[in-house]
Amino acid sequence: MAGSFTNTILVMGSIFLIFKDAYAAIKGIPADAVMGAILAVVGANGVPEAAAAIVLTVAIGKALLGLQRKGRV
Repeated sequence: MAGSFTNTILVMGSIFLIFKDAYAAIKGIPADAVMGAILAVVGANGVPEAAAAIVLTVAIGKALLGLQRKGRV
């Protein structure tokens, strides 16, 4: 989850800091509304991505630990 959030926050934060005006132009929104748009993207995409990362990490980790205990890995 930490890796997923770190990636999302760094990418979207960089877009805000570096490409704020271009992002506003592409989205057709005022420049002062970019923060809200970015937070909406983080909420709509970042949170489900983090949840999926947790579920997949636990599932894959359990499978690998099971194989390790059996001496297959």
